[in-house]
Formats: sequence, C-alpha cells, structure tokens
Amino acid sequence: MPEQDNNGAKPVIVFPEDGKRPHVDKYGITYKYRPTDRVYLTPSGVGAQEGPYYIFEAKDGQYSLSENGSQAIKNGQLFKENELTLYDPF
Repeated sequence: MPEQDNNGAKPVIVFPEDGKRPHVDKYGITYKYRPTDRVYLTPSGVGAQEGPYYIFEAKDGQYSLSENGSQAIKNGQLFKENELTLYDPF
C-alpha cells in the first residue's frame, strides 16, 4: 500500500468503538479547501455568488463559512464543495 495517495492524504487506522476489528481507511476524506481560504458561495450551484467568505471549518466532506474568520455564518450550515468557488482577488 502506498504511503500517500496523489492528493497527499495518508492512510488512517480506524479503531471502531463497537468492538469490531480495526481496519485501514485508505485515504480518509480529502478536502479541496482549508480553513482561512476565501471562497464565494453559490448555494444552488448556478446564479449569483455570495461572499467572499472564509472557510471556517471542514467537516464530513463539507464546509462551514465565516465572514470574518471568527464565527460561522447561517448557524454553522454546511455547504458542499460544488457550492463553493475559490476567491480570486485579481
């Protein structure tokens, strides 16, 4: 098994709490964006963009956003990667 995949993610050993056998989660979840990246939000996938916002947290393959980096917007609602576009100031 390779040490890393093409995205740089490392395999993770998972120890289930239910007493089942440990197993290797080959690469886990990889994220396109990281906290403090700035993105535009397009909730329907098309149409008007909102933002830019900061990535506040990445969780379960989705993201919560922040206006100033200190508190999540929209009550911490999670957004999918296809609803976000990287902010380009140029």
